[in-house]
Amino acid sequence: MAEGTRQTLAFFAKVARNLQRRRPTLVSLSRVRRFDYDAIVVLLSIMIEFKRESIPFNGSHPTDRDVDQTLIRSGFFDTLYGKVAHQDDYSVGDENKIHTNGRLRVEPLLSARILEFAAKTIWNGTRRIQGAQTALLELMQNTNNHAAREGQGEQHWWLSVNHHRGRRSVAFVFVDFGIGVLESLDQKRPGEKFYSWRVLLERLVPRRDNAEFLKAILDGHLHRTVTGMPYRGKGLPGIARCCDRGWFSNLLIVTNDVYANVTAGEYRLLKQPFGGTMISWTIDQNNLSTQ
Repeated sequence: MAEGTRQTLAFFAKVARNLQRRRPTLVSLSRVRRFDYDAIVVLLSIMIEFKRESIPFNGSHPTDRDVDQTLIRSGFFDTLYGKVAHQDDYSVGDENKIHTNGRLRVEPLLSARILEFAAKTIWNGTRRIQGAQTALLELMQNTNNHAAREGQGEQHWWLSVNHHRGRRSVAFVFVDFGIGVLESLDQKRPGEKFYSWRVLLERLVPRRDNAEFLKAILDGHLHRTVTGMPYRGKGLPGIARCCDRGWFSNLLIVTNDVYANVTAGEYRLLKQPFGGTMISWTIDQNNLSTQ
């Protein structure tokens, strides 16, 4: 999704608006010339909601054969049209494909198994990738606690894992199609931790926009400002620290109206907001692991 981010998010936002308005929708993919795995899992997460809400939808395949085959091999259609899509858990693919899960729980055993397969692809053996395990569990926990507008455990998370055996690398994409990081903070009530968080951070950011606010959050400034204590590595700042320490690379975050290429230090506003959070990273032989 990094390439053509604005156009892609505009497309997703249009489909999501139809979902919110319960409008029958035709999703035309005929003119798509590139379909990255992160975009596939985002679209799948939206379309599953159409199915769960019994809102009619249909669509067309990409006319580009290679793009269409990528979509088919991902398990997109198997998940969307299979009986499994009526349940709370979705699991498609194996370690050689895009492995997609939509769940309502924190799954430490699942993440450990996924990383075990990743280590075999990257190092051809058993390795512990502790930073990635920490990141996955933090994201599952955040979705369970904060992604929904009301109540815990109401929002699915989706994890896509793509193995590039020739390059000995594995790409991860985590998506929750909830309310996003910044809106979740905006909904804090008096007495809750991080209430009035924008006021607390205003003196620390050079300009008062969401891109700078997200950067300050990832840098750990919000935690330090609220608690007065050194940051201890939880939540999104903890994930950013794992990347800084070399456990994984190419950390990218899209949430609300912010696009953040954390590794490159690029934070910018999006004209078309994304209604949720998408986080991706890669692991290869240059990253840390332990025996």
